[in-house]
Formats: sequence, structure tokens, C-alpha cells
Amino acid sequence: RQGYRGPQGNLWNQVNEDYDMSLFEEEIGWTQEDFSALPQQTQQDALEKYAQKQDEITRKNHFVIGGSLKGVISSLDQKSAKVSIGDYEGRLDLQSMRWARPVDYTESYSWKNRLKDLRDILKVGDVIELEVLDYDQPARQFTLALTQKPLANGGFFSMDPKTGHVLAMSGGYDFRDSEFNRAIQSRRQPGSAFKPIVYSLGLEDNTFTTASMLSDAPLTFKGTTWNPGNYTKTFKAQYSYRDALVHSKNLPTIRLTQALGVEAIIKHARTLGVTAKLPKDLTIGLGTASITLEEMARTYAIFANGGKLIKPVYILKVLDRNNQVLEEVVETEGKQVLSEQTAFLMSSILSDVVQRGSGWRARALQRPAAGKTGTTNNYTDAWFIGFVPQLLTGVYVGFDRNQQSLGESETGSRATAPIWTQFMKQATANMEILPFKQPEGIQMVRIHPETGDLDCSGNKKAIFEFFKMGSAPDSCHREQTIATSPSTKTDNRDGDGDPDGSAAWDDDDEL
Repeated sequence: RQGYRGPQGNLWNQVNEDYDMSLFEEEIGWTQEDFSALPQQTQQDALEKYAQKQDEITRKNHFVIGGSLKGVISSLDQKSAKVSIGDYEGRLDLQSMRWARPVDYTESYSWKNRLKDLRDILKVGDVIELEVLDYDQPARQFTLALTQKPLANGGFFSMDPKTGHVLAMSGGYDFRDSEFNRAIQSRRQPGSAFKPIVYSLGLEDNTFTTASMLSDAPLTFKGTTWNPGNYTKTFKAQYSYRDALVHSKNLPTIRLTQALGVEAIIKHARTLGVTAKLPKDLTIGLGTASITLEEMARTYAIFANGGKLIKPVYILKVLDRNNQVLEEVVETEGKQVLSEQTAFLMSSILSDVVQRGSGWRARALQRPAAGKTGTTNNYTDAWFIGFVPQLLTGVYVGFDRNQQSLGESETGSRATAPIWTQFMKQATANMEILPFKQPEGIQMVRIHPETGDLDCSGNKKAIFEFFKMGSAPDSCHREQTIATSPSTKTDNRDGDGDPDGSAAWDDDDEL
């Protein structure tokens, strides 16, 4: 989505330098007219040199549908290009490569800036990476797609939340480029993916309920340059506890952090298995700590398995060549660190993130699923951690040089949730569809969403909400006006805003 970084080189430019002919310019490429004016022998030598270089590049190509290969542009116009790929010829069409606009990390991809002319990015003689789409028998040529190896990297981690068994893991895009395991070694800021840890504390110590109201009014901090805001740059009078997390609002989260206390949040995070260094200020609630993907996945597993902290298990058994057991993991019960009721309430809220929040892409699973996105300032890191009752998976994407932006609007919803969804679709294909098990001690009460009070009059806006037994509101709703503040500009953009493809667009916050 950030565009095409350009070809790997140009053969005519290389020949031009070899013969010092001054027949290649960066802006327009190789000039046929000037070449034709050269002595015949010079032209022949240059053409032979070009053919030799082209053969060196294409001779190792394997022609497999879906496979990758290298090619050289032999001719092109606005809408198509012919590509030499060895003993065969291929074709590129503009329609299949609208994404390949000149690279731009400052403006998100849209129909307005999509590629309109192949000549804006390609020249005759360019060496390019390609994917084989099909073979056109009548035309006796391959249908190709332009591709490029990504510079961004990331980590992937999937485990059984009940046993801790690590079922799949990827430490990066290509092990041949880097053996660094980003799933367990890389410490990154999770952004809003950290918020469930904070919200779970408010429910666990019974300070708040899912219907408690949190203020969304603007916040200023004297003596600092910190000016937190919301992605939409608008403020609402208040949000329910559930909706503040579902829509990942920064300002209610900061107020929640103030109410709970930074020290209490740190202590709670430690209880949930977080060992990373945590900031001792209000930014902790917005995910400014640097944490490994494994650690975040282990913590989310607590919400998925009824409140138990499970240590990830990578190896079940080690045998010698005589099948004698050298080492074996003994199955152990996880430690109960969160009540079953709080774990269920958190799963319920995170399910809503999928149904009507930034995790909407996970709805494609067509089964109960819960999760949370995360995006850090300037779109440098994108996260999605989600689960079904039997499987939990976490993904993060970011450049190894972690100050580099993934690109405008590259949020957790846009950059990582599709990876999660694609994997989970296949991984759960043969799994039983299960709901999140409701434990004893949970009651459902009809409330008014704007105040969190009981609905005693059958209001059309009323909804059902889960509560721990005995914590439901006991006062009835009274009609009142809930104001919405006008748009207010801030320097701190917060969000996984992704209006493309869904009415329930991603409203996840940045740091």
C-alpha cells in the first residue's frame, strides 16, 4: 500500500556504463534514437552484452503458477508491458498493479493516487521481481504480477490458551535475511493492545463495572507538552466502560489510569505475567512499555482460559535415538491470577471489539472471536491479538528500525488483523464452533447505554449488559441530554482508523 520502491536495476544503464555511451538518463531511460546513430559494430556489441546480462538474470527462473521469478522489461506503454523471463515472454497489466504508485509513506493508498501509467515506475531494461499468475495458451505467454520483497518485518505467535502449547510461530519475514526471532526477542510498544490489562484491573477489584461511565472530555497537563486526544479529533461527554475499550478511546483510558493508580496497574500487570519494564506515568495505560509478542499473547490467554496464567510450552518431549525419554514436560495447571468472572467480562468486551470495533475483520471467521488492535505513534507498530476459545494468536508488524513509519493509516486493523484472520480461518477450519463459556456469578441486566443505569421503562435504546453478581446498577435511568463536543484539533493522532470496507471503522488509539 505504500507503493513500489522501484526495479532492482536497469540493463541498458549497465550497458551504457560499460561502453560509456551516455545513452541512458534516469528520467527517461534508454534512448533508441541515439543508440541507432552509433556505429553498427558498437550497436551489435551492446546488444550482445545486453542479451548476456538478461540471460544471467533469467536463466534460473522456474515457471510455476504462484511462483516468483525475475524478468526484464522489453517494451511498455501506459497500460501494459512485455517482459522477458528467459525462454518465455510475459505480460504485465496496469489493472493488476494499481498499487504500484511511486513509494509514499506519508499518504495512504486510495483510488485518487493509484498508479495510472506504467511508465511512471518502469522503463525498458528494468529488472523486476514478478509472480506467475497464469499461462495464456493462445498468446503463448505468461500472465505476471509485479511484486517486491517487503522491508517491514514482524512477529507471529499462536498457542493453545488452555495448555500453553505453542502451535505456530514466525520470527520474521525471511530467516535467510535475519535469524532474530521477533516473536520472542523483539520488544515493541503494543499501543492500545495494552489497554485490556488496565481495564481488567478495574473489573477485578470491583472499582468499575462494564456499565460504569468514563469521561471523554479534553485533558491538559500543565508543565508538559503531552496533549492526548482521540483519533476522530472529537470528544463525547462520556463512554461506558465497555465502549471506551471497544472504541479504544484514549481520554477515558487516561482517566481510568488515574483512578486506578499507576502503581496498582504495574502490580496487576506483573500478576498477569508481564515482566517488561513499565513506565511509571499515565502513558502506561496507552501502551508505551516495550513488550515481546510472546508476553502479550501469554497475558491475553488469561482472558481466553478463565483467568489462568499459563507458561508457553515449546517442547513436549525429548527422546534419544533409542527412544528413551531425556526430558518431558509434565502438564501443570495454570495459576489462577484473575477471577473467572473478570476473564469472561474481558472476553465479552473484546468480542465486541471484533463485532463493532477495530477488530471487525475477524468477523470473517464466522464464529465467536475476541481481540484487540494496537497502533503506536506515527504508525511505527501495528498489533492484533485475538482468540477463539481453543486458539490464541498474536501478530505485530513494524520496521526493525522502530522509528520508521509503516505508512499513513497503517493501523493494527489494516496491517495486522488481515494476517491474523487469514491464519485463523485455516487454523480453525476443523475446530468446533464454541461460545465463550459463561461462569457462575455472572448476571445479565437491561440498562440504558448512555448512563449505565437500569432500564425501568422499556427504552428503545436499552441494551443487555453482563455484570458480576450483585454489582449491577440499582437506580433507574432518567432522560438527560448527552452532549458531544465539536471537533478539536490535536497534534497527537490516535487510532487504528480504517474507513475502507466497513461501517464499523477502526477507532483504535495511538499512544
